[in-house]
Formats: sequence, structure tokens, C-alpha cells
Amino acid sequence: MGFLTKEQILCADDIKTQVVPCPGWGGDVMVRALDGEQRDHFEAGIIGEKGKRNFENFRARFLALSIVDPKTLKPLFAPADIPALGKKSAKELDRVYTVAQDLSGIGDKDVQELLGNSASDPSEDSTGGSLSNADSPILT
Repeated sequence: MGFLTKEQILCADDIKTQVVPCPGWGGDVMVRALDGEQRDHFEAGIIGEKGKRNFENFRARFLALSIVDPKTLKPLFAPADIPALGKKSAKELDRVYTVAQDLSGIGDKDVQELLGNSASDPSEDSTGGSLSNADSPILT
């Protein structure tokens, strides 16, 4: 294997998709890996201002970027749909989230970094943060 050129890197088809069966929803969904820009925006929306973390609708926000139309590969959900998506079955959301997380290369270590050890720090509010969904960079 030799060194890649800029053109080879930029032309590589490296954003993978996967069909996920969702029996609780009565069908399948297409999940697409986040690109680097989407992942950075998602993470910025979690960390928020002054390092305060915002975990409100965490999975729904992630899945709003990851669940795509199978033909266009564009997200099915708009930012305004995130609260409704978050009210769907936790089991089904988790089923899709696990695949989306894997496709996007987000491992347990990455999630722990986002958590900032908030589980061990009782002074950290892990249920919300200084950003509302409307202010979150993921939704812009």
C-alpha cells in the first residue's frame, strides 16, 4: 500500500450505510455514518458553552443526522422533529443508535469523553446543559 494523493482521499467512498430492521416501527431504516463535519457539530452541541454538557434527547439528536432516506441519503428528520423522535421507543432508538454509533466510529471511549465523567461528578448536571435544542450547533 502506497501513500494516497489528496484526490484519492477526497474521492474515496468512505461514508457507509446500513439497513437496520426496526420491528417495533414495522419496517427498516437506512442509517448513514456521520461525516467529520457532522460529528464535530454533534459533539459541539453536547459539550456546549463553558464546558456544560447537554444530554437532552442525545440519541434522537444523533439519529436525526444518521437516519436517512435510502434514495437520497439525506436525513429524514429535521431539527424540529427531534422532540418527537425522542419520544419513540427507547428499545428501537437504541437498536438504531448502536448501528449508527458503530458506522460513525464512535466507541465507548468517545462517549465517555463526551460524558466528561459526569456520572462520577455529582455537581455536573447530566440531564441538561446551558444550551437548549434550539441553540445547539447540531441543529443549525
